[in-house]
Amino acid sequence: MLGPSSEDRRALRREAERVVNEVAQELRTLDDGATWFSALSQAGREAVLQEVAGYAV
Repeated sequence: MLGPSSEDRRALRREAERVVNEVAQELRTLDDGATWFSALSQAGREAVLQEVAGYAV
């Protein structure tokens, strides 16, 4: 089974940046952000967590 393509990873990274930014600016509720995150695949959630960890560093 193949993992996500680099194009898919870039698209997910852009979407994650947008969603996290909207939650931070209170343009999207934390519940909406959590619902979005929960709908991602396991690999997608891991990628988003890595991205958010980078923001924290």
